[in-house]
Amino acid sequence: MVYSVILHVPRKPGLSPEEFKHHWEKIHVPLLKQLVGHDFPLSHTRHYIERPLDSTLDRGELASSEGPNSAVAIDGVAILTFGSKEHYERFGVKLADEKKRVVYEGDLRNFVDVGAMKGMFAGETKATGRDGGVVGWRIDVILTQPQPLDPEHNFNKAATFIKSAAAQGADLAVLPGIINSKLPILTPTQNF
Repeated sequence: MVYSVILHVPRKPGLSPEEFKHHWEKIHVPLLKQLVGHDFPLSHTRHYIERPLDSTLDRGELASSEGPNSAVAIDGVAILTFGSKEHYERFGVKLADEKKRVVYEGDLRNFVDVGAMKGMFAGETKATGRDGGVVGWRIDVILTQPQPLDPEHNFNKAATFIKSAAAQGADLAVLPGIINSKLPILTPTQNF
């Protein structure tokens, strides 16, 4: 089951919405990818809060459903989706490394009001499309190290991974390492 973290992200006081977005997109996300490598989330979705040009609300405050005098200070919502809780934990361990943590937290303070940031873990997620059907696919990327000139071993290893992905609810399994391994192409009549 995928594991998601939802973050409510307020921008640093004095930073324009454009500067906030630029820093998050062009500096922070690439830095995060560099710091955690392969343990980067399966997706890191960023939603930026829009406000009217004539808005009198400051710092990303939005009128809340609790009334016109109530405001929520938020400029973005991030949804980090991991393949599993273990994937999330590996991500966290990498960011807990002293040197990486200092770099990560220092950069975060460059564009986020860290003290006002809020986060939560999402449980099971469901989405319904316009036609009433379930939205989305679960795609597993399976990284293998094919053995040169051993197609039977490679095929069996791939089959094991595909069965495991299917048992965990994957709709599609992608094996990028197999593409260049000189394995015979599977036909639709071959099944696992």
